[in-house]
Amino acid sequence: MVQRNQELKNNLNGSVKFVGCYMHPMPVSSLLLKTVEDKIHICVLCGLLTDQHRTLFTYKVAIKEPNFGFPSVMAHTPIMLPDPKYNFTRETMVERTGVELTPDGQYIVLIGSIKTPNCREGEIDCCCSTCTSVCSKKNGLKIVHVESGYASVVATLEAVADLHCILVCEPNRLVSVGGSGSIQVWVMNSTWSFFIHLLTFCSEKIDYFIIPSVGSMSPGIVELKRVPKCAHLVVGRNTYGEFSLWDIAKLNCVSSFSASKYPINEFFPISLFHLKTKGLGLSYASIEEKAEKLLEASNLWHSKQRETCVYLPIEDVAMWFLVSTPSDFDCCQDHVSTSIHQNVHTARSWRLALLMENSIIFGSPLDPRTTAVGVSGGYGITSTSDGVVYMWDLSRGTKLDTLHHFQDGTVTSIFTDDLNSNSRSVMGVAGGGGQLLLYLHLRDLDSNE
Repeated sequence: MVQRNQELKNNLNGSVKFVGCYMHPMPVSSLLLKTVEDKIHICVLCGLLTDQHRTLFTYKVAIKEPNFGFPSVMAHTPIMLPDPKYNFTRETMVERTGVELTPDGQYIVLIGSIKTPNCREGEIDCCCSTCTSVCSKKNGLKIVHVESGYASVVATLEAVADLHCILVCEPNRLVSVGGSGSIQVWVMNSTWSFFIHLLTFCSEKIDYFIIPSVGSMSPGIVELKRVPKCAHLVVGRNTYGEFSLWDIAKLNCVSSFSASKYPINEFFPISLFHLKTKGLGLSYASIEEKAEKLLEASNLWHSKQRETCVYLPIEDVAMWFLVSTPSDFDCCQDHVSTSIHQNVHTARSWRLALLMENSIIFGSPLDPRTTAVGVSGGYGITSTSDGVVYMWDLSRGTKLDTLHHFQDGTVTSIFTDDLNSNSRSVMGVAGGGGQLLLYLHLRDLDSNE
């Protein structure tokens, strides 16, 4: 499964270390990574995007000698996603919002509508008592351990409404969102075999709270993302282009932003910071005048000198994102050009965006050939339609070097485990031929800061 004959041939050798290339029997449709001590825990879903059926693989890769790069403890199971025509929003893939790794990397969390075999027979529609007792309701959650050909159920949970998306946050919290737009936070035990409390943000019960969708935030959240280096902060996006930032430790909404005029398909949080916005208008001239302050605040977030994430004030919170828009139209009056080139009209484009003062400011579109993006320690990872994967400096917009060139021209997924303040993060890049390339980003060795 592992190919050790590939080398990292670029100028990033000082800050990026190649771990290995791992082959799968089918195209990789999605990817999850979790670094625990000296191992990378990997969850890979393989199959065609047009098919409900997938195969889920789990394994570990050592990142410490003498076994550096070698995989172990492999397991797999068939998996069936819900029919996309019954999804809340077809543009958001269920495997992107309904599958999560637990913090220890040992278990997989699935929304109830995703089906797996749960006994040694390995049949999704098995009629045995073990399989029929597993909840497959739309408001259900399953924590499973992947075995050889099936998934054994460790715990089942039941939410108050049909679930649209879930998110696991360290050390022991499982966040879910249903049709009402309210966030439920399940506080799990250390082995993730049962929950201690269900914190749902509007009930009067002591152990049952709900984080409501406050202000102008409408129901219909379709995507949740963790904020890098800040385990207790979660960003949610709904179908109307509205964003909210929640503190799941303090059970409140920190801030909300509206981009309802501009449709957004997908987003990746880069950093957030406390920015005094008094007197800061949204025109090109004023943004350019404040550019140094924005860069300083942004770079501090990724600096290794920065202390553990502190609680932010409710006012003057700004956030950097990478966002995907459905087409490269002139998407806003607040557009800030960062390129001397003319905009290229494409079916889907990625760009930097700054959310502040309940408004959004878009940067220029990235490479029009972009097919997937990721973020690692203040750097962007971008793949193009011709199979090139490269890193670039998010604050300066400059390309650093190429990570890899997939000869078949397809990159299906980019994933980074960049959620804590450690000096390294893991980057995974998957290709349509079943390849998965793993890298360590050693930020202490970056020469470009």
